[in-house]
Amino acid sequence: MMGAKGERKLALGVFGLEESIMPVGSTRNDEVLDAPSAPVALPDITDGEPGLLPVAHINKPLRIEVPQWPISRPGPTTPETLYLYWDGELVGEKTWYAAIDPDERFIDVPADSLLKEGEFQVSYCVASYNGTITDSKPLTLTIDRTAPALGGDRGRLEFPDLGSQPVTDKFLKDHDEVLRAQLPDYRVFMPGDTIVYYWDDEPLDNTQVGELTLTSVDAGKPVIIEYDGLVIRGRGDGGRYAQYLVRDRAGNESQTAVPKAVTVDAKPVPRVLPMPVVVLAPGSQETVTLMLEDIDEPLEIRVPETAVIYPGEPFTVEWAPGLFGEQLLPGVEGVSSYRVAERNVVALSGKTVPLRYAVEGSDGRWWSAVRRVKVEPIPPSRLSIPQLSGVDGRTLSLKDQVQDLTITLAPWKLITEDQWVRIEVSGVSSDGSSSRLQVMHNHAVTQSELASGLGAAGDITLPLAFLRGLQLNQDFYVGVKVSYDAGRTWPALPNFVILAITLRA
Repeated sequence: MMGAKGERKLALGVFGLEESIMPVGSTRNDEVLDAPSAPVALPDITDGEPGLLPVAHINKPLRIEVPQWPISRPGPTTPETLYLYWDGELVGEKTWYAAIDPDERFIDVPADSLLKEGEFQVSYCVASYNGTITDSKPLTLTIDRTAPALGGDRGRLEFPDLGSQPVTDKFLKDHDEVLRAQLPDYRVFMPGDTIVYYWDDEPLDNTQVGELTLTSVDAGKPVIIEYDGLVIRGRGDGGRYAQYLVRDRAGNESQTAVPKAVTVDAKPVPRVLPMPVVVLAPGSQETVTLMLEDIDEPLEIRVPETAVIYPGEPFTVEWAPGLFGEQLLPGVEGVSSYRVAERNVVALSGKTVPLRYAVEGSDGRWWSAVRRVKVEPIPPSRLSIPQLSGVDGRTLSLKDQVQDLTITLAPWKLITEDQWVRIEVSGVSSDGSSSRLQVMHNHAVTQSELASGLGAAGDITLPLAFLRGLQLNQDFYVGVKVSYDAGRTWPALPNFVILAITLRA
């Protein structure tokens, strides 16, 4: 951006007064005065141009101020003269014959001296009342008249995260409510450059929405600007145009970049998450009934096609969350059908079960509407009936029994190792009172019993002594209770068919 420096014209070097114009009898002082200052110059920044002059101040005379030099005593016959040099060329002088007003210690550099670009040395010297000539330290000033040049494609922005898709509510939520745009590399980067960027309804309306000032740390890196999601949402949906210009620290501005067209569809979409569907329990109501006797395979659950689950969002189908029998099924993108194991279904026999799905959105966790599934137990008629050894039809003759009797129970529909069993024998004692004997208490079904049933090894016995204490010619009963949730809950009455047997002598 810089032009050539001005020529240096004085015989004594950069700072000194020409011998031909030095006052008669004057001598040069070896001391050096403090540098002058340019009040309008911008403060220096790291790796920036020194003493940069704003372009607004280089088309008119430039005021240079000089600090008070030591021992100043101008008088009518002993004047003091200030000489100002612009890159070695004398551009102005002032002479005082009386005490110097501090407001007068300045000289304007003519506007003609400011036409070139580059770095320039500004200095002064003072011819004092006592005939000494003292030079100053130099002040470096920079003039930059060249505007930044945009990069490729006439500076058109790119949106790496967005690509060709529209700016949606989900996109903004997934990207921390920011739309990031990248500038093509422009010529020539300088610390202090400011990117002024716009978001318009029409091309080149130039509605400014932000600024980004670059520093030396940004050198060599892609320049990224961020459009605030609040601004994007506030300006509404539809076709929008994003562009910018580069303003250097001096105030030179590039052309405005070619607008980049963007479609905005950021109005939040309602998070519609309807109740999941149980295939074997149809119905649109909140509570549906599932008949366990209809289950012959894992229970199919469907996530409705109308559920608003965005691509890439994890979700989980939750059967009986927080209850015994809970099953959490990880969702698969594009898949709507999921299966709950029979074991997890029958564990909830007789209960009303919550069923839902949870979506992990970028804006938090969302739960669907809850479907309540009333799990109807298997009717006793569809379950096994306990069997007692020695029984003939519905009669047991005591005289034919020589040892304790055994009870067996064949495997039943949906038997699992989660189930516990109680078996109780009851009847009327010889004195007319009720008599009960628990022959199996809180027994957890084993792996082998899934196939063989209970008592196949003869390990469930009914003592003859108990039967001999019952009234003859009366019925006694073998009742079975099964807890489907590992003993957490039990039915009030036997949930298998009760075996009734008449006791004979």
